[in-house]
Amino acid sequence: MPDPRSLTEFRLLVGPNLYFPRPAAKVTLDIGPLLELDVARA
Repeated sequence: MPDPRSLTEFRLLVGPNLYFPRPAAKVTLDIGPLLELDVARA
């Protein structure tokens, strides 16, 4: 079975921005294959 996780986007937000007053990191993961698993397997 292939790895069910995949990094879709990673951003370093340097300094104040629209969402947070300090530097921050934004990570977006594709977890579609994990959502298809049975509860017993997850």
